[in-house]
Amino acid sequence: GDLDGNGVLNIADVVRFIEILTETGAPATPDDLYVMDMNADGSFNVLDVVVLIEAVLDMPGLAKGDHPIKDVSVIVEPMSLQNNREWQNIPVVVTYEGMISGFQADLVFDPEVIELGVPVLAEGNENVAVYTSLTDNTMRVLAIDLTGGQIDLSTGLLMNVPVQVIDENASGATDFAVDGLILSGPGGVEIDVEVVVGIIDIGLPAPTEFSLMQNYPNPFNPTDRKRGGKAKVVKHG
Repeated sequence: GDLDGNGVLNIADVVRFIEILTETGAPATPDDLYVMDMNADGSFNVLDVVVLIEAVLDMPGLAKGDHPIKDVSVIVEPMSLQNNREWQNIPVVVTYEGMISGFQADLVFDPEVIELGVPVLAEGNENVAVYTSLTDNTMRVLAIDLTGGQIDLSTGLLMNVPVQVIDENASGATDFAVDGLILSGPGGVEIDVEVVVGIIDIGLPAPTEFSLMQNYPNPFNPTDRKRGGKAKVVKHG
């Protein structure tokens, strides 16, 4: 975990670790990779960050529990987004209503149709930092309390994902997925989780122009016709 090579574990090592995971800093060097696997599971993720923070803060009270958390589901319910250029939320809910030490996930979406904002956690988690990075069609999210605190899931909400429809002609289903989700318990213990994502649908945009034309051929003909018009809606997907 000593990423700065000064012989001491400190917050600088935590910050550097987060930069590597979220790809917001310099790429990992061979020396970095040598010391990053804090829990010795052969991979580098939020679990290692939790262990590193506990080591920096000397927190033996957050040792690995005897009863691992199981049968947890993270769910995105089917919903419809309004095509009105306003920010809306996609709730990501969790069936576990306890405490976790951190999580990371990749939010996959169609950048030509929607734009994502920085996810927001439930009330009571104001001390939890949410780190994000954006590459092409994926937003990586990492949430953790650098002071060693826990993330409170008692409301059943993992995060709200702000979203805005940017294609004014978009309608129908749009791409949205929660990939690579890792929930960490104390001690960097991974919580088994199943992810279920429903269809995210975009409603038809409201017409912006209307017209009423002169009746034809004349007002006294019982078979005359009236012509009208409205904005054309192009449907995608």
